[in-house]
Amino acid sequence: MDFNRREFLALTGSAVAVRFDAGATTPDLDRAIAVLHLEDQGHLLESVKGYQRALGALGIPAVAASESSVVMAAYRGATVIIEAGGTAHDALTALGVNAEQPRNLWRRGFSPAIPNVGSAIPYIDYSWPIAVKVRDFSRVVPLSGPGWDHIAEVDGVCVGLTRRIGRGRLVVLGSPLGPVLLGEDREAHEWLAALLAKERT
Repeated sequence: MDFNRREFLALTGSAVAVRFDAGATTPDLDRAIAVLHLEDQGHLLESVKGYQRALGALGIPAVAASESSVVMAAYRGATVIIEAGGTAHDALTALGVNAEQPRNLWRRGFSPAIPNVGSAIPYIDYSWPIAVKVRDFSRVVPLSGPGWDHIAEVDGVCVGLTRRIGRGRLVVLGSPLGPVLLGEDREAHEWLAALLAKERT
């Protein structure tokens, strides 16, 4: 779903947005890919390495993004993946995304109605751009927001959102994909490749 003009102007005027570090003066960012990490430092390095390796294998350079104009980058054609961290973040609030407190999938506190959830490896069910199950080795951040499409869930709780903006797209992940990519998880690589293929056609 696209932002309407009022939403776009409100978000681009926000003090907290995401700046596209590379090619910021280039008006056309079609087919560009950026990843913004709102993670703590412990997860950040793993995630960055995971995306660098995965994108490198696909022949696509990893482009860093930071907090200053994510909406404009996507509007100009970029696909921006935002990995939500363990705490609420102003960048998500500015985008109209509500991030709840993180939930630990490994401690039975997420879905006590499901037996042995603490001992089994949890999986995130992605429904877009392909249907695939990706292992999760960390906490997840439940996500919601009006106008955003749900693309991933665990135990019926949404942990992934996407929204088209202009020529580009924002993807918010409440389950960090970078560390799983670094671990060479096949399904995680399939999901990323499918996202890039969809946005480049």
